[in-house]
Amino acid sequence: MNADSNLSLVAAYRATAYWVETPSGSLCVRVEGRHHELDAVLRSAGVAEWAIVTAWNPRSRRLADEENRARQERLIAEIRALGFACWPVQNVADGGEWPAEASVLVLGIGRDAAMELARRYEQHAIVVGRVGEAAELVWIS
Repeated sequence: MNADSNLSLVAAYRATAYWVETPSGSLCVRVEGRHHELDAVLRSAGVAEWAIVTAWNPRSRRLADEENRARQERLIAEIRALGFACWPVQNVADGGEWPAEASVLVLGIGRDAAMELARRYEQHAIVVGRVGEAAELVWIS
């Protein structure tokens, strides 16, 4: 991947709303944003860190919805087998130029473990965070 396409992808991740379905309702997460309502829900769940991970459209190659759903089901099964809970997420591009993608917010997962999941599912990046801190885009090389 060249530098221009890399910059374009970073811009796309930043121009996306990550709609998380928590037990307290739907919350919007943005890269580099602070999310006090999400922090409160995470505290009540007893976790301090999280990551948004998907199996959809590996390496930004659009797959059929059926294939994406099957990949996502495998990801969720793997997350649960690792002992983590997760909440559904919809990644929605601000300009609508990319179709919405299903993701999950994994509760209590550390950065390294989340990056390993993203590598296995051929993702360019993930969004990670800690209670009280801004959400961060982490590139998977």
